[in-house]
Amino acid sequence: RLSLDFLPYQGVEGFSGSAGGELALPSWSAMKIFLDEDKRKDATFTKYWKEPGSSQPLVWRPFISKFISQVAQSSGLDIPVLRYADILLLKSEACYRVNKVDSSLFFLNKVRTRGFESESHNYTLADISSNETFLDKLLMERNLELAYESQRRPDLIRTGRYATVMSDVEWDYNPQTNSSQHVHIDVKPSQLLYPIPQFEIELSGGGILEQNPG
Repeated sequence: RLSLDFLPYQGVEGFSGSAGGELALPSWSAMKIFLDEDKRKDATFTKYWKEPGSSQPLVWRPFISKFISQVAQSSGLDIPVLRYADILLLKSEACYRVNKVDSSLFFLNKVRTRGFESESHNYTLADISSNETFLDKLLMERNLELAYESQRRPDLIRTGRYATVMSDVEWDYNPQTNSSQHVHIDVKPSQLLYPIPQFEIELSGGGILEQNPG
């Protein structure tokens, strides 16, 4: 039930009177990168909440509302596997790696223009003048566009940035004090690898496959 998975346990007024799954709460690191002008911000998060049926005022309790649906129990929502925006961003990356920078910029901005519903925040060639600055912009755009679609972790691992990014994650933002809690994660090399299924190791026979460490 994708439409319920990220909603608060008590449900959401006007959408679900039944309990949500609350599988994950949004980190402040994820929320703060969205500009107010980016239409994807309000399509991804809801910042204030009150218990369904309650007369109490809304309180700061951000939750992920990207997959919210009026028909929560049988929404028919598909789990995102591969979207057109993902294809465009992958094409942008591929073009940059073969030195087709103009094409790379075109596909990157195509996704960004849709997000802002204008070209006002499009990147220029000066913004992607080196491999590092291009990766900064590309990974940012993938983070904004594909939030909570199981793309962030593999993106960071394949670009060698996982340990650095995860070493300092912000949670529990307090709008009254404008402060957040910093959580430091010591990423082990083994955490960059998935375990090999034991069945595959046994099927290969003779020590051909060895289990990954960890």
